[in-house]
This record gives sequence, structure tokens and C-alpha cells, in this order.
Amino acid sequence: MSAEKGLESTGPKVRASTDPAPSPQENAPQFSIITPVYNPRYRDFLRCAKSVRKQSFRDWEWCIVDDGSTKRLIWPIIRILASFNRRISARRRDTNGGISVTSNNALELATGRFIVPLDHDDRLKKKALQLVSEAVERSPEAQLLYSDEEVINARGRLLKYLRKPEWSPERLLCQNYCNHLSVLDRALVQQVGGYREEYDGAQDHDLVLRVTELTSNVVHIAIPLYQWRAIPGSTATAVTEKPGAIDAGRRAIEDAVRRRKINGEVIAAGEMFHRVKRFPSSAPKVSLIIPTRGTDGPIFGLHMPFIKNLLMALNRHRTYPDLEVLVVSDAETPSGAIPRTLENLDVSTIPFPHPFNFAAKCNLGAVNASGEILVFLNDDIEPVSEDWIQTLVAHLEPEDSGIVGPMLIYENGLVQSAGHINPGPVIFGRGESPLSKHGYGMPLWINRETSGLTGACVAIRQTTFYEVGGFSELFPNNYNDVDLCYKLQLAGYRCLWTPDARLYHFESKSRETPIEDWERDLASKYWGRFISTGPDSHTT
Repeated sequence: MSAEKGLESTGPKVRASTDPAPSPQENAPQFSIITPVYNPRYRDFLRCAKSVRKQSFRDWEWCIVDDGSTKRLIWPIIRILASFNRRISARRRDTNGGISVTSNNALELATGRFIVPLDHDDRLKKKALQLVSEAVERSPEAQLLYSDEEVINARGRLLKYLRKPEWSPERLLCQNYCNHLSVLDRALVQQVGGYREEYDGAQDHDLVLRVTELTSNVVHIAIPLYQWRAIPGSTATAVTEKPGAIDAGRRAIEDAVRRRKINGEVIAAGEMFHRVKRFPSSAPKVSLIIPTRGTDGPIFGLHMPFIKNLLMALNRHRTYPDLEVLVVSDAETPSGAIPRTLENLDVSTIPFPHPFNFAAKCNLGAVNASGEILVFLNDDIEPVSEDWIQTLVAHLEPEDSGIVGPMLIYENGLVQSAGHINPGPVIFGRGESPLSKHGYGMPLWINRETSGLTGACVAIRQTTFYEVGGFSELFPNNYNDVDLCYKLQLAGYRCLWTPDARLYHFESKSRETPIEDWERDLASKYWGRFISTGPDSHTT
């Protein structure tokens, strides 16, 4: 028996916890694969073992801990594996401790720079560790790497390919989208205390949340390196197979919200996931900037100017305390389009005596605004959520939040925009139900980073807006919002989208805006490298 009571060991001698960490001269491996084992099907575990032994990259060790399996051949198989390969170390627990306790036992055996969690019935692709090592060479500062993955059935046949988004910390606060394969810096894992057994079922999500509070050096490898086996009882089949995992995930997120001092509430996002509904910690002055030319059209069966409908709706449903409204109007705007007296709104009209230029009108409104937060609105908008302004303000509280947008829906209730995705840029979610589960991780249900946002409704701090130079007037009609979002990302800010703020957008009723070839060419000239990738590149 080992010095630790209840753990039988085999394989290379285990370093005592009081020994110094291995130095480079001691030839510690780059990767420590850790696998807690409990009663897997023999065939599945042997295939798992084969996937490790057949890795094209050889600088690894495999740390296996049997969590008191009751299948009598599991431990003998593990001992045989360890006896024939000096890179495999193994322990056996006399009592079942659960996945977190057993994973921590495996972590104690690890000596590599990175740990590579591997479930006992899953498989690594043959070049998995090689491609991770190459990614580390390209990004030596990386402390968390994650890859795309494949879901396979009991016979090993491919069921689906999970294409994951680029690094998205806001999404991670809703769901563990990194999942398999995740490769973590071992020193960082030890620094945060390893796995916590009170979050069994969501222990990997809890660990990644804590690790990423200490590092933003995250790399996405957009290749499937892991095969997740869907068998009865596995969340690869359905998360409802382990209902306790859903509750554990909620509690892990709630703990992260407390640690990060976020003013918010963890709410359900469908049956599987959660999201943080944020509330503002203060009420900074907000300036609503609304370009208009007084166009009218049908709105829910009534024919009226869009700007009039918007202002009347804002007046009826005002819930935000410190608010000013700036209407930037063309000379052709009819005099009766803008209501003169609104008891709940402070409305100022700013004339724009130039040819139509949406970007220039927005910039003129910003120059005249006195609010800490600028909200740019099309005139063919009508709020649905009573607290939509509060929600947008709350998402701008983190220092690295650059801009935030809401869910925009058509008059018929279908989605008009849920952010931009790349390559494209393409408007995500258009024409779908707000309840649609389309896309990886149900992106219409969760807060997330996005490649861009439509300028029909966005909120941004005034200081940030000026820092990046506002809207580029080189794009008078289209791509001005795309340009703004890329400038923000280049400056290190995040573009955020949330379904907790919803507004109607009567798109194309106020102004038809066909995209010209020169606009596409100019956008590509400036932002071609951004257009090819982004936080939501693989949302669909």
C-alpha cells in the first residue's frame, strides 16, 4: 500500500508531496494524462488505453486511479498496462470517492507541465497531443488549450462533430463549452486547489472557471482531438442522464458569480444550461442617440412615423432613471414626426443638414451627448423588455466590455439579429424562433462574446467610443457597425450579446440599404483578417 491510506500503487515510484517539483533536468513530460476509472465497459477502457499508447507524440505520462471499481478485472487490466509501460502510473482506491477526489489522486501522480483529463471510456485522436504541443510552440504563454470534439456511439461510430467558438469567457460563465479536449497548466490547477468534490458532475466546469480567473492565455484548436462516447448514463447522450450535473453546474456558476462580485442572478437557459442575468451596480446617465429622417410605415397594423412610435414607447415604458434622448434628424424629417411634449422623456432634436450618412449622424449625436453610456438606436425599434437599458448598462460594467447588443426580433416574433458571426460577417439567428436550440450550445439562450453587433441597437461607454474613434464615416450606410466592433476588438475589448434585452426591429421598413460592392471591398480591405475568424466563428 502507498503512504496514503487506502491507495494501492503500481508503476513508477510516486513523488512524495514534500518533494520539490520536477525540474527540466529531471525530464518531466510535457503532458500528464489523468484518468479516474470506475467500472467502465472493458472494451471501452481498452480502446481508451489504445488511444493513449498510439499517440504520435511520445512526451507524455498517463496517471490512472481506479475509484474502487467493483468489476473484478478493471484493476488487473490497469496493473498490466502500468507494468508494460513505464510512462503509466496507477493507484487503486479501496473506497469509492467520486470523480473529483479520484481526479485529484491522479493529479498527485502528475509531473508534466500540462494535465490532460481523459474519461475512462473516451478516446484521444492519434495526433491529439502532437497538435496540442504544436499549438504550445506557437503560443508558449498558453495555460489553457481546448479543441473541437467528436461524439461517438457505443460502437465508435461518429454521431456529431462539435465545432466550438473561439475563446468566450462570457459564454463559459453559462456553460462549459470547452469540455473535451481541455489541456490545463498543471501549476495553475494546483494553485486553484484542483477539483472540488462538492461540484461532482460539473467539476470540470468549476475548475476551468477558477483557472480562467487567473489567466486569459487561452488557445482554441479548431480540430477535433477527442472522441466523447455517448452511452446510456453519459451526458454525451443527454444531460438529463445525470440531472445532478445540471444542479452542480448552476452552483459552480453561482460560486463564480460570488467570487467575481458580479451583480446578477443565475437563471435557467433551457433544460441544459444557465446564464447570468446581470443587474447594474449603479445608474450612470444614459444617452439614447436616434438618427431619423421621419420615415413612416405600418407597425402592428397602424401607419405612423417610426420615430414617433419609438419615442411614444420609450415614454410609456421608461424605467431607467437618468436618461436623455437625442434625435438626429435630416432636413426632410416631417415636422409632425417627432412629438413635441413627452412627459417622461427629455428629448432634444439635433439637425443634420447633410446627405444621408448614418455613421455621421451617430457621431453628431455622440458629440452632443452628456451620458456616460451611449445607446445607438435605429428609429424603427420598439423595446420589448422593460429593463433593456439596465441590462445593457450592466454588461458594460467589466472594464474589458467594449460594446453590448440585445436580441432584435421581427414584428412576427422571429429573430432579426443575435449578433454577427464570421466568416462573413453574417447576422446570426435571422428568421429563427428565439427559443431555437440551433447551434453549438444553444447560442440564442446564453450571454456570449460575438464577432460583431448590428448598429440598430448597441450600447457603449462614451470614453470607449471616443477611444476607438467612433463610427467611421467612410461607411455611410453599411459596415459602420462591423468596423466599430473590429476596432474595439483590436483595442482589446469584448463585443457582447445578451438575450436578456429584447427589442422589436421593423427592419427595411424605414430605409432599404442594399450593400454595394465598394462597401464590401472597403470592409475587406480594412478587416479581411477579422472577417475570416472571430469569437463566434463556429457558433453554427
